Amino acid sequence: MAGETLVRALNQKAGTVVNGASTLTATAAANVIASTTGLTLIAALNKVNSSTGLKLAGVLNKLAGTSGLDVAAAALAYSVASAVTAPGTPTSVTASASGSTVTVTWTAPSNGGAAITSYTVQRSSDGTTWTTQTDTDGNATNATATLTSQADGTYTYRVAATNSIGTGSYGTSGSVVVSTAFSATGGTTSTSGAYTYHLFNSSSSFVVASGSKTVEVLCVGGGGAGGNLWVSDENPDSIGGGGGGGRYSLTTGISVSTNTYAVVVGAGGTLTVPSAGSSTFGSTLATALGGTSGDTTGAQPASLIGAAGVAPSGKGGGAQNGGASGGGASFSTNGGIATDLGSGIYKGGNGGAGVTNPWPVGAAAFSGGGGGSAFLSTRQGTGGSGGGGAGNYNGQNGVAGTANTGGGGGGSGTESFAAAGGSGVVIVRYLT
Repeated sequence: MAGETLVRALNQKAGTVVNGASTLTATAAANVIASTTGLTLIAALNKVNSSTGLKLAGVLNKLAGTSGLDVAAAALAYSVASAVTAPGTPTSVTASASGSTVTVTWTAPSNGGAAITSYTVQRSSDGTTWTTQTDTDGNATNATATLTSQADGTYTYRVAATNSIGTGSYGTSGSVVVSTAFSATGGTTSTSGAYTYHLFNSSSSFVVASGSKTVEVLCVGGGGAGGNLWVSDENPDSIGGGGGGGRYSLTTGISVSTNTYAVVVGAGGTLTVPSAGSSTFGSTLATALGGTSGDTTGAQPASLIGAAGVAPSGKGGGAQNGGASGGGASFSTNGGIATDLGSGIYKGGNGGAGVTNPWPVGAAAFSGGGGGSAFLSTRQGTGGSGGGGAGNYNGQNGVAGTANTGGGGGGSGTESFAAAGGSGVVIVRYLT
């Protein structure tokens, strides 16, 4: 019988005797072949077609005769099965690197009529030789792959999708550079000995483009303004104290990696904003407060000697009425107290000496206190080393603190304006 011949042919292709050839339908036999050989039903039918010499129409007619289907229904079943294909090509494939990790993303292709079960991601350095990579994100079917421990180099990545029929064609990314070497920009960069330095004289950003490092950060806050005593009707002979130097900090063991770190350089105190701004790195990773302004109260004391500013607060020196004012403190040293030279002559206190810069970039010293002022010429206090401005005498403005040292401004004489404090500084260094 025709049906029996087809069944026998199907049984021969399967390589087994399936439940007695004369009692199994062709459709059932084809399904058994599919399950035992890994072929789909349509593939089994095509093999029957090639082995029996029958055209596909003949195979379908035999199916119709043995399965109870008519030819149209058999043809429809064939067309549905044959519509399933391997997936299409992934599009918009991109690759981006962060240190030794590469993230590959893409737009999923059409699935070909069967669910996508996995993606294959490959890498090439020459566009010819490709190696399959391991996706570590734990999801085989999402349209992204995380590839870790990628060696330094310039690569192209490609992606293909797989379903139950097979693997589609590859979509390819542009090239991406993988670099684990540390690379950072920001400020004025220089090298000295084993270290690289980034000097920030104004607020900016420290940008790590690749790699990671442990860095040290030196911060100096802005210096406080000198005391301002312009035309005090209550105390017309008042004189201002020296401004306090900005605080100093040296923070070690800061870990940085691919990111942007804000750098704020504290402004020196001014006539309108006497207390200075803080300097910071990465918001809170390193901080140095600004110094305070010199005293402007001009209170009439029993003595005409102004008090000195006290370290490490960066406090400004005390003001006096008709005598001499104290010097501002640095971060490390108290300001000098005003002194009585006798015969009604008073000398302003000197500003506190600043902190010696331990690094070879930036000023030689930081955070000098501003000198105190005096009523008479040549009696004003000197500014402390580290950018402190000198005080002045009757009717004269104090000397401003030096920029990027955090030095305090000098105290002003009577009927004169405040001397501004020097701006701060931030320095970053790491082993090259």
